[in-house]
Amino acid sequence: MELISRGMVQVEKMNSLGIVKSCRLHDVLRDFSIVKAKEDGFGEVMSSIKKSVCPRLGVHISSERVGFGEVAAYNKHARSILFMFDHEKYITKMPTFNEVKLLRVLDLEGLEGRCKFPKEIGNLIHLRYLGMKHISVIGPIPCTISNLQKLQTLDLSGMHRFFEGNASMPDVLWKMEELRILCLPSVTTKQLRMDNLRNLHTLKGVKVGSWMKKNTSTFTNVVKLNVRTQSREEVSEVIPFVDGLTSLQCLSIRCSLYYGEKEIFSTVPLQFGGINCQQLVKLKFYGYFPARALPNPCEFPPNLTILKLDSIALEEDPMPTLEKLPNMTHLYLSELYYGTSMVCKAQGFPRLQKLQLSRGAILGRVDS
Repeated sequence: MELISRGMVQVEKMNSLGIVKSCRLHDVLRDFSIVKAKEDGFGEVMSSIKKSVCPRLGVHISSERVGFGEVAAYNKHARSILFMFDHEKYITKMPTFNEVKLLRVLDLEGLEGRCKFPKEIGNLIHLRYLGMKHISVIGPIPCTISNLQKLQTLDLSGMHRFFEGNASMPDVLWKMEELRILCLPSVTTKQLRMDNLRNLHTLKGVKVGSWMKKNTSTFTNVVKLNVRTQSREEVSEVIPFVDGLTSLQCLSIRCSLYYGEKEIFSTVPLQFGGINCQQLVKLKFYGYFPARALPNPCEFPPNLTILKLDSIALEEDPMPTLEKLPNMTHLYLSELYYGTSMVCKAQGFPRLQKLQLSRGAILGRVDS
């Protein structure tokens, strides 16, 4: 934040809570930093195959000049390797990384190719960070990943094309007790054991299941939770589990009901009411989940400031409920209400700073 206040770092993206999500350097400062980092042996950006004395490498895989596997072979001393892939560059062979056993950080975000992930990944026992976001290789993640006992961040999010056939995520995550951030791919369907992960701070992409009932105390340090559900019953299972998470600040529930389930359209209110987490300030609910109305205002988390509702299909106007939430500052509505109008009172939303209506949140007008 000090660098931002001094104008040395520019804010690229900030979330609704005012937290900086991404930043960038001015071109001049970037060029200077790259030169200085190389001079001091701190880090280097590579665009050709060569040996570097720097322990931290950023590698552009954008042409035949840079071989994916050769980078590891030429830099056995590396502690951190960040690969940046050109979308037109198709990887046909994944390196084993046997040469870089001292790696602490390995980021493969954006890798595309018809190659299997090497079981030798388990040899990188010093890894703290493994990023495989939005990669698309074939076959399952090898069970040897459980050898990464020091791993703190495992990001598998966005890997929609990663698994093929009967391949699946191995049930070995429970062995990696140092994990603090775990982001699973949305294609993961099997139940995974996680009762040993007491250090988790962020848990994303996990499917609702029996793991939520076994030992709630395991997850008392979780601040961010993103769960996937496929039925009303599963949504109702989330509420008692969440109430036991005393540190939870951000909750996202994604429901995978399908369009056409009209028989349940107007029978019951939406079921995320009753969440009493005192620390919860951000709630997101995604997915087609037809319901009669929102819960009563008193059933919302008491300190909720940010609410996003997407593709729910309510029968009743949600505004009389939403405008009574006393701490609401940011409200995002999309495909929420299939009526003809929504009515907001002038005295409603006492603290609202931002209201965003998108993708047919209403079909008529907003009266105030």
